[in-house]
Amino acid sequence: NATDPLSKEKKKFPKSLIDRDTDNDGLTDEEEINLGTDYQNTDSDSDGFKDGEEVTHGYSPLMLGEEKLEKRIEVGIATQSLSYYIGDLLIRIVKVSTGLPGFDTPKGEFDVIKKLPFVHYKGKDYDYPNTKWNMRFKFHKAGSYYIHGAYWHNNFGRKRSHGCVNVSYHDVERLYKWADEGTKISIK
Repeated sequence: NATDPLSKEKKKFPKSLIDRDTDNDGLTDEEEINLGTDYQNTDSDSDGFKDGEEVTHGYSPLMLGEEKLEKRIEVGIATQSLSYYIGDLLIRIVKVSTGLPGFDTPKGEFDVIKKLPFVHYKGKDYDYPNTKWNMRFKFHKAGSYYIHGAYWHNNFGRKRSHGCVNVSYHDVERLYKWADEGTKISIK
């Protein structure tokens, strides 16, 4: 699909690069290629800090300096994708599942309000205990909205949730560890 930002990424990265960390700096080879860092060098800008440490703490792994960059997450409902960045540097794009019609994922600008390692999601027609890696971004009278892992399906790239943003366990753990409370979230 030409409008799917992931279609280009799938062709660009062999599966073997997606999870490999050749230089053992805390970034996968895929993330290093996205960022423009050297996946065979632990410290691309030679400032004494591993590339992965810099990205985790919001600094550019490409420039010397102490300027902290804003972390942000962008969710595309039309593309069913989630991208995350430091400043303008793309870290990764992953497939997600947002809300079904009638259970729409709210659009707008949000922040990660709270990170919770486990949440029990329960409703009229679902019961998912011990769901890992939850980032609350909006309160709602009937419950809150989260970006979270989903172990009960593997249909990422299609609407499936009750309003939350579902991410595969494979992809959400890295996102959860990287994001901070206060990280900006844009849902369009």
